[in-house]
Amino acid sequence: MRQDPPVRAREYAAVFLIFTLMVVAQAWWGRAFHVELTGSPDESSHYLSGLMIHDYLRAGLPWPPMAYAQDYYAHYPKVALGHWPPVYFLLQTLWALPFGTAKASALFFHCVLSALFLVATYALLRRWFEAWLSALACLFALTMPEVAALSRTLGSELLLSGLVLAALLFLERFLQRPGLWPAVGFGGSALLAVLTKGTAIMLIPLAAVLTTVYRGWLLLLRNRALWCTVTMAAVLAVPWYLLAPDALHERVRRFGGPGLYFWKGRIDGTLGFWPEQLGWVGLLLVAAGMFAFLFLRRYQHLRPFGYLALSALAVIPLFRFTILVWEVRHFVAMVPFVLIFLSLGILELVRLLGGGIPARAAGALLLVVPALWHVRSLPPKPEIGLASVVRHLAAWPPSAGPLLIVAGSIGEGAFVSEFAMIDHRPGHRIERGSKLFIKSDFMAKHVVKRYQSPAELAQMLSDLPHRAIVLEDGFEPGHYVTEIRGALAAPSSGWRIEREFPRPGRETERQRFLVWTRAPRSATVTPTAHVH
Repeated sequence: MRQDPPVRAREYAAVFLIFTLMVVAQAWWGRAFHVELTGSPDESSHYLSGLMIHDYLRAGLPWPPMAYAQDYYAHYPKVALGHWPPVYFLLQTLWALPFGTAKASALFFHCVLSALFLVATYALLRRWFEAWLSALACLFALTMPEVAALSRTLGSELLLSGLVLAALLFLERFLQRPGLWPAVGFGGSALLAVLTKGTAIMLIPLAAVLTTVYRGWLLLLRNRALWCTVTMAAVLAVPWYLLAPDALHERVRRFGGPGLYFWKGRIDGTLGFWPEQLGWVGLLLVAAGMFAFLFLRRYQHLRPFGYLALSALAVIPLFRFTILVWEVRHFVAMVPFVLIFLSLGILELVRLLGGGIPARAAGALLLVVPALWHVRSLPPKPEIGLASVVRHLAAWPPSAGPLLIVAGSIGEGAFVSEFAMIDHRPGHRIERGSKLFIKSDFMAKHVVKRYQSPAELAQMLSDLPHRAIVLEDGFEPGHYVTEIRGALAAPSSGWRIEREFPRPGRETERQRFLVWTRAPRSATVTPTAHVH
């Protein structure tokens, strides 16, 4: 029986509140609110890109904007607006204007976006399943390792997945009942998806499959409203990718965009994705749901969208073998489609057990127990101890000179973002060792050192204008960071260790950050005591 709109609205509002609390609780449990932005090398870039737009608006829109962005990057060199499209950052800015730019505020905003993705998935499942099953399936999805990690890491994957799902639902509504508003909804959702991330290209084959299932090609060709909205979306989106600096992932075709990439590691990662996310019980339930969908007549009402779900599970993984930058985290767009068959598998089990309350309880346990296990097994977000380093250096005036961070990609980003959070922006100037000492492409391949010998590296260090170098210790021999550490430790380098900061929980010699400053002429390199 179909619910009245006010009843359905209250249901969705309650579900949104519950999902938001669950996402925040899971992020808190994983220490996301307590540590640096270390979820991925891209997390700090997402934070800083939104922060730059926020500061640009608060500064009164100084002109020209490119000059402002270049100066901002000179202070905080992890801004990536242009490398990624602007929708996520604009939403982050709209949130930050009233709620502030603190890390906790940015993470809570991201939790809200993650909850909205779950609400969209819930709305899809509620078309065919009862509320208890739809809600538990979404909460189970939240605890999948990849979804859990993305929900506590600033990034656009879950937002994109929700927009792709919304676009397909609007297109399905249009194919069922052609009209202006479904056409506008499809065009608007597709536009937002494309301007969130380039992986929205998955919409093209999925929309084609959905149109074929509904036999709607002739309708699409004849309907002006749809073509007008799609054309408008293209007119607004295409210029970004053609004109924005470093769009299309820094022109990824130069270093491995479209092609064939059937490497063993990519095949193993693709095939192992769903066993890792669902567990073997979940896989069996999904398989049972697929069997029921294909061979049982009572599920014929699912078949138009169910065929799209099957196609999505086959089509989206193909992008990983044809586009080099397509990573397994982009597979989260398949989660709503997998949940359809997972819910069908649970529903069939409930039928076999008699359909009463005990049967439903058994079905619920098959979702709740693995979900609790996933939460218990979720590793905490790593803390690397850079917050204390930043607090130490932020007390020095910006006029004392620029800072240099020499670390891994996550360490560099965490240092820059932590500094931007507490700095009087734009204040201190920061430079990254990965830009100063080496050259590499976007995929961190084809690394070329900018120095040819130890003597040349020593001269580079001697000529540096920086007042301090923050170096992450513990890299393997031969890594450029290790070579820099050795050059700095040489008595003739002119640098000395000003302070050491061990990584939390790792009191070993190889797990620490070292702050190097210029040594007095008569000084020698003598490490100081650990700072706890």
